[in-house]
Amino acid sequence: MRWFERRRRLISTTLAACAGLYLWFALPAVLGADWPLFHARLMAILGALVVAFTVEVALAGLISWWEVQLSRSRSDDLPRAVVRSRK
Repeated sequence: MRWFERRRRLISTTLAACAGLYLWFALPAVLGADWPLFHARLMAILGALVVAFTVEVALAGLISWWEVQLSRSRSDDLPRAVVRSRK
């Protein structure tokens, strides 16, 4: 999970760039000639931003869920922490 935590932003921006490039070329063809090219490409950029935000939130949620599950599973095995002062 540390790998995901260190590379969370890189993963989200890479996936957003891939989705944005795909939408950049595919969306004008899907929408047809009725839509101006500027609006179709603007929608592609907006779609890439939505993908980046969604992936970022999903990875953050996955990391936090993993940490909670890990702390719950280890709580029985770990001894209770005791603070001892030096004399």
